[in-house]
Amino acid sequence: MPEKTDLNITPYFDDYSEDKLFHKVLYRAGRPLQARELTQSQTILQNQIERLGDHFFEEGSIVSGAQSDVDMDIYYVKVDSANPNGSGDTAAESYREASHDKYYQGQTTGVIAKVFYSSAQTTTDSLTLYVRFQSQGTGTGNEAGFAAGENLRQVTVNANGVAADVGDDNNDFEIVATAATGRSSIANISEGIMFLRGFFCKVDAQTLILDKYSGKPSYRVGLTITEELIGSATDTTLLDNAQGSSNENAAGADRLKMSLSLSKYSLESVEDANFVELIRVNQGILELKITNPQYSEIE
Repeated sequence: MPEKTDLNITPYFDDYSEDKLFHKVLYRAGRPLQARELTQSQTILQNQIERLGDHFFEEGSIVSGAQSDVDMDIYYVKVDSANPNGSGDTAAESYREASHDKYYQGQTTGVIAKVFYSSAQTTTDSLTLYVRFQSQGTGTGNEAGFAAGENLRQVTVNANGVAADVGDDNNDFEIVATAATGRSSIANISEGIMFLRGFFCKVDAQTLILDKYSGKPSYRVGLTITEELIGSATDTTLLDNAQGSSNENAAGADRLKMSLSLSKYSLESVEDANFVELIRVNQGILELKITNPQYSEIE
């Protein structure tokens, strides 16, 4: 299943046809080079790679890494948009993403939690941290979790679980007064390689919020495939990098980009043309989870 982007258009003119049985482009001295000849050289090689890949792997198979999971044992913590120790318009959004993988301790309860992810404030939702609680507190209030309205201070945690204040007031949060914490659900995938459309495509590590404020999601979760034609007008790193030459920074060839993004669809969705399903979860119950390569003819 080759790429869906049509390259038999200007300015690429890739009119390669398998029916002609061409297996090499033989460049000849004294004749001008054609754009389609350069593109077809890649198409011919890609066709060979696809045939070999199809023998080993099913379309959409994991090749290496790319381990996905749904985490329904994570909590949301709604916080105010302003730093409680800041002055003026200091916004928590400015350090929201910097809080990922950091530890925070409630100043009332003493509870310690590690922030794994976050989402920005919207017109309907507060800025939200997604955490796992590391310890119960020693303070008053909700001993199993943070208390509404308390301040969160960034701390470091040693091997014995003892917290030490980092001494920086510029990354604190204040929990909202009502409906502040509860179960949440997120999906994630690790970096890896997938076999898609005849290519061995890289997938980056990603996290996706399934339901912000529910621990019982119902979704098809997987990777959405996006094909793009990228030129130097979009990505200036494609300008000629031959420093000191007359063609330095000149426009050159475009690129076909194939990116994979972690996505979710409803259980009723029939989207499959540009989507590879890896997980299916129904009301918090895992019904499908693909973690191993799906072999083809070789199996």
